[in-house]
Amino acid sequence: MTKKILFLSRTPAIFSYYKTTIEELCLRGNMVEICFLNNDDLLDNGSRYYFDINAEKKEIIIEDVKLNLKKFVLISESKNLKFGIYSTRNDIWIRLIGVIRELITRSSYLRRNEDSVYSIRQKKYLENYLSRYFKFISSLNYLLKLKLFIKILQLINNIIPKSNQINKFLKIKNPDVLVVTPANLSSRVKNFSSETDYLNSAKKLKIPTVVPVLSWDNLTTKGLMHHSPTITLTWNKIHSQEAFRIHNINESKVIITGSPFFDKWFDKSLKESNKKDFFIQAKLDFNKPYVLYLGSSKTVSQTESKIVLNLFEKLKNNNIQLLIRPHAANFSQFDDLKNTIPLYPKEGGLPDNDISKQIFFNSMKFSIATVGINNSAMIDSLVNLTPCITIIDENHHKSQSNAPHFQHLKSYGLIYEVKNSSECTDLIKQLIEKGESDNNQQQKKQFIKDFIRPYGFEKSAGYISARLIELIGEGFTVDKIKEKLMDF
Repeated sequence: MTKKILFLSRTPAIFSYYKTTIEELCLRGNMVEICFLNNDDLLDNGSRYYFDINAEKKEIIIEDVKLNLKKFVLISESKNLKFGIYSTRNDIWIRLIGVIRELITRSSYLRRNEDSVYSIRQKKYLENYLSRYFKFISSLNYLLKLKLFIKILQLINNIIPKSNQINKFLKIKNPDVLVVTPANLSSRVKNFSSETDYLNSAKKLKIPTVVPVLSWDNLTTKGLMHHSPTITLTWNKIHSQEAFRIHNINESKVIITGSPFFDKWFDKSLKESNKKDFFIQAKLDFNKPYVLYLGSSKTVSQTESKIVLNLFEKLKNNNIQLLIRPHAANFSQFDDLKNTIPLYPKEGGLPDNDISKQIFFNSMKFSIATVGINNSAMIDSLVNLTPCITIIDENHHKSQSNAPHFQHLKSYGLIYEVKNSSECTDLIKQLIEKGESDNNQQQKKQFIKDFIRPYGFEKSAGYISARLIELIGEGFTVDKIKEKLMDF
């Protein structure tokens, strides 16, 4: 039965995170409307994602001159797919709600005893909200650890009137299902996060709601879900545990789907390009092996260039090349190295179109190994069965040893850990000489099953997610949906 599905997402730039879910919903005949908070998003690396709100047939377009993507159409409207705009809450309550929610989120970080870069970032958001009372912020820690104080804050959050503006929007759209992703971004003084208000209003209007977990670190490094959806779709068991432990989402309301974001690597049409051509494009010597360095976000590190330069020198002494793939929002940290070490793409980018996906795929497949501090590209590396190394650096302990999602990834025992560039170089030389064991390759395949594709390599997470969204729209309870999972 065809369902009317309303999808809320911040920006067209993150469309690739749920692309396969949308495609499956449309393929199955559902009417899908994706509403974005912004229809035009310019990223730090110069990539622009946008659509013309007034166009008769809207298209999400990527423009990136650096990758020769002057106008690459990511996806177009069709009879089953439409694009629109939603707005953030804007009434007298937003200042108070913002403060309350960030206090509740701060409490969560404190109760978890987390001293990561993500906790520090959230603290800054809260400090901006409370800037008039800055001198008193440190004294709040005691109160924020008291359960009674947090319950009072939660009560206030729950009794504040729902947004008339959002209620009206949802009544006009009248969907069978509301899907919101992400639903737990922190609010800032000039950037109020109101996706959770849509969940709250939908509950009042008896519209079933779904929140698919957007990324591998979304549940541990962002804000809290201050209003729970009808159902939460997680990638794996780790996510499900985090949803319960951190966001207080009942385990009976959580279903594991796998990761739609990584469905792209299971496309059988994706093959390695001509190796020699790639080396020329990346400005590498075809006669020497290379290692791919995976750059991290600004939150994780802004000083990777020191590590990279040291590694480059060690590798160079052993006739091994280094290629940098910078993070799209943190490429400028390598400006001093771009005339010494090749960067490709120079400003990084998401592998969300045929060209950028092929570049990233080739970069991993042709390399001896990937190296990094802490980023999701390490998962890309493992999924593509490329050896992955992390340099455990004392200057990055708040983004490594203190980051739960990174510790979870390490717990699989598949990422090689080294303490410095010398150890990293020695390990790379071993990989060149001996490669990885068959057992290691099998362990990676088990990781893929556990972390990315729990229903088998041949069944996409996008398909599983789409079927679950349909069933919620048809009125099935979560228990009944879980029973039907076996038939998928």
